[in-house]
Amino acid sequence: NWAARGAGIHLAGGRATVSDCLFATNGTGGYSGGAGTAGSGLYGSDVNPLVVSNCSFIGHYHHGSTSRNGVALYLTGAGNARIVNCRVLNNVNAGNYEDVTINSSGQVEIRNTLMTAGTERGILKNGTGSLGITNCLIYNYPQSAVIATTGTLSIGNCTIVNNGRWGVSNSYAYAAVLNSIIWGNTNGGATNCTVQYSDIQDAVAGNGNRYLDPKFSGDAAGNFRLAVGSPCANEGTNETWMAGAFDLEGRKRLVGGRVDMGAYESDSGTGTILFVR
Repeated sequence: NWAARGAGIHLAGGRATVSDCLFATNGTGGYSGGAGTAGSGLYGSDVNPLVVSNCSFIGHYHHGSTSRNGVALYLTGAGNARIVNCRVLNNVNAGNYEDVTINSSGQVEIRNTLMTAGTERGILKNGTGSLGITNCLIYNYPQSAVIATTGTLSIGNCTIVNNGRWGVSNSYAYAAVLNSIIWGNTNGGATNCTVQYSDIQDAVAGNGNRYLDPKFSGDAAGNFRLAVGSPCANEGTNETWMAGAFDLEGRKRLVGGRVDMGAYESDSGTGTILFVR
């Protein structure tokens, strides 16, 4: 499909639930109005609430010389939204733009979502509202994984690795990072963020932070689960939402006394070994 905005789905006002859908190879292009293009997969304006669950956004593209925000997903207006258990993969953007744009005055949550292999940036947070990113893996973007300009950004139990610029780049938002792994990003881990109980490549000061190789099981192959002996296992701080919750892979979020840093929970915590003869 091809449109100026929302070639896959264009939502304006009302409330909506979108679940178990595949959005693939939709395109947007410039038009005579000159206001730019956005949301090749899904464009939502003032939808309250909006729930997008168990969906994949693959191979979308922007074309043209006008602004090209949110090649896969673009949300704007005053609505609240949840994006849960989604995949954002292999989207193409000709220019310094991103796969997901949140330009909202409402509350938006992205949870248990994997994002990778876009041609530019991962997520852009604009607007006066809040964006929470939880239990997400964002990796291998040529530029920054997460960019915030205004509003409030909270990142919890995320793995943000191997991106071409910053892991998290913040200008004027209030930004907080908790229980996360930000590692191997070219320019650095996080700018202008409060960081706690995280493994971050810049050795940022904060309660419970560390600056150690997280010891992934196989990051060259895209396996960012924690290997046995990882310094990130059982080193986070527990929160109330974790009871009964699941990690990015669908495993229990709490295994052992303390939560792991990052998007994946491991079985590599301390325990007792019994030898039977």
